[in-house]
Amino acid sequence: MGGKKGDYPPGTTWFQAGDDSPPVFTCANHQGRSVVLSTKQWDDHILLNHPEMARYQQYVEWCVVRPDVVTKDRRHPFRECYYLHHVTPGKMTLVIRTVVDFDESVAQRFSVEGFVVTSHLMRHVNSKEAVLWP
Repeated sequence: MGGKKGDYPPGTTWFQAGDDSPPVFTCANHQGRSVVLSTKQWDDHILLNHPEMARYQQYVEWCVVRPDVVTKDRRHPFRECYYLHHVTPGKMTLVIRTVVDFDESVAQRFSVEGFVVTSHLMRHVNSKEAVLWP
């Protein structure tokens, strides 16, 4: 079961779909909530769909720990979007967007409060998402 869109049954998270891979990282977000990124999600979803993220793995964790902006995901009620501004070597500013799901079933099963669903580069923060922080 890969990480491409449509690979999991609707409403099923990658944890519920049987991901027991080791974590790439476990950290506390800016509010102290525990967040995990699994190796399977990193390899089978993020790198598969966003291969440019290979050089930004450490930034994904920083994005969760020290975000510049946090917004509410427009489509998923338990998800938050973390944004971290990054200036590339060519002086172009990109935004790393990392989406974390805080579905309670994850907390009960895995002793974490949230898990990284995806991460990718954007040119700016999505202005249609409601700002939660700061």
